[in-house]
Amino acid sequence: MKKFTIFVFALILFLIAHCTLYIEHCSAQWYQINLPVSGSIFHMQFINSNTGWATISQSGVGYILIRTTNQGTNWFVIYSDSSKVGKFQFINDTLGYAMGYSNGFHLISKTTNSGYNWTVMQSSFSYVYSGFYMVNADTGWVNAFYLPSQVTLRTTNGFQTLEQISTGGGGTPATLYFFKEKYNGEYCGYVLGAG
Repeated sequence: MKKFTIFVFALILFLIAHCTLYIEHCSAQWYQINLPVSGSIFHMQFINSNTGWATISQSGVGYILIRTTNQGTNWFVIYSDSSKVGKFQFINDTLGYAMGYSNGFHLISKTTNSGYNWTVMQSSFSYVYSGFYMVNADTGWVNAFYLPSQVTLRTTNGFQTLEQISTGGGGTPATLYFFKEKYNGEYCGYVLGAG
């Protein structure tokens, strides 16, 4: 029994020392990185440890999309038509979707070349898009206002079409999140908002 107690005590000391060294080794080091344009970061996504995008909000100009392929060390402007890209989500290195606004119309756009070019897939004067989430290249949901109500729309073909699937009350829906795996044959998700 005494040997067992010594073994357990030694194991606990080893784990404490190992965890302490690991935590010290992995403590965050934050560095300020110069971006290629001035402004505030509005939205950001990394799809792996190297590749990421960010929209920079510039007062009086709109949004500029920048991209990195080296962990954020260097960023490059890849798209500056502020009307098509505000909030965005990339599915992989090349395919992405974004919400934007132009001349009174709310837009959902698609890129197939990493964000260098965007094609408007949906344009609406009636719906005010406030958030979206894609679980794959084709399937996703959009929160929108269709005054005076909030609605949820779904696409199953990469925003070629949108189908209204629910009408909610008031409130301000903003963020959607869905699990990428189906449960009982259906996608499950959450809506975050206020109201």
